[in-house]
Amino acid sequence: MPGAPYPENESERQQELNAIGILDTLPEEDYNNVVQLAADICGTPIALISFLDGDRQWFKARTGLEATETPRDQAFCGYAILGNDILIVEDALEDRRFADNPLVRQDPNIRFYAGAPLETRAGNRLGTLCVIDREPRRLSAEQKKSLRSLAGMVMRLLDLRKAGAERDARVALLNEQRRELERLNEVQTQLLSILSHDLRAPLGTIRQLVRMFLDGLVSAQEVSDHGENLINAVQSTEDLLKRLLDWSHTRLGGQEVDILPLHLAGLASLEMLGIMDRAREKQTELHNEIPADVILFADGHMLHFVIRNLLANAVKFTANGNIYIRYERRADMHAIIIQDTGVGMTVETLNNLWEPQNRTVSRGTHGEAGKGLGLMLALEFMRQHSGTIEVYSEPGRGSTFTVLLPIIQSHA
Repeated sequence: MPGAPYPENESERQQELNAIGILDTLPEEDYNNVVQLAADICGTPIALISFLDGDRQWFKARTGLEATETPRDQAFCGYAILGNDILIVEDALEDRRFADNPLVRQDPNIRFYAGAPLETRAGNRLGTLCVIDREPRRLSAEQKKSLRSLAGMVMRLLDLRKAGAERDARVALLNEQRRELERLNEVQTQLLSILSHDLRAPLGTIRQLVRMFLDGLVSAQEVSDHGENLINAVQSTEDLLKRLLDWSHTRLGGQEVDILPLHLAGLASLEMLGIMDRAREKQTELHNEIPADVILFADGHMLHFVIRNLLANAVKFTANGNIYIRYERRADMHAIIIQDTGVGMTVETLNNLWEPQNRTVSRGTHGEAGKGLGLMLALEFMRQHSGTIEVYSEPGRGSTFTVLLPIIQSHA
């Protein structure tokens, strides 16, 4: 027994059906009331709202039938959607299209069928409102008229559903835009906070020293003696501005991730060179324990920044101790572990570590100050890799930062 041919607009019909979002939804009272009313008006034991979805016929509402779907090639509705008016089969055993149909020869033993197409404004017939009997019969003109009216009611329910879905989509878009505005406002607030606090100290040092020299309050020799402080202030300002620009750039969505293969041990060694002098000043040993054969795929600029920042933080809070960088493979993640034996962090500090509004100025073992801008940017960079940074710390025993990156086998 061949099933009904698919309509010429099957692709568009299926696309609109999917867009409505009715398929596989739970029973709803409005639809259930329609099928019960159709059965009562037409005097049939079975009534259905059916939709043709791919190779199946799915029932949104039903009365008198337990099944929730049937194969499409057995569906009377497959023929009903080929016309623009009610399809009536007074006796299925006398109709060669259906005489051998399993739904006729077996349960539910269909003999009579009448199906009104559910047609959209675009002309797509999604399914039918149909009534079924186990005995041959006919419908009166009034019953046919009522069946058409009830099919129109089903379409109005579908239109309401579609309008509701579109409204929900608009609300979701507005909420997303609101969240984006809040995010941009947060970036602006944080930028102003950093500019008003972190930049004032080093600039104040420079201004004060220059003013004292110009006013003759200090000699050239004394200025020379303070040269290191001046250089440090300039370097601090330059570093902060660079981090500030990088951070604001990535927060505003302007920095793309450029994935490349990276030699992790070499990358770590390079970043350790940059902090070696500061580590020596603090009598702190650096240990690169990453195996030489570890290759991972990531954005080189971002990963360099993350490791550089975490190593710099470790030196900042460690004196007369050790700093280790290690690698582990954890299921489908790379784990880059930076551990120090420094001062550690309190629970309160840990809880506020990633909360910009609660972050306060932290000072290292030699009084180095900062608001954690580098950590904020490091976390942003890892999130752009679908990764994260985990932290464990104990006061007086040190901290462990673990950078987690998804493992990528190759990158085209």
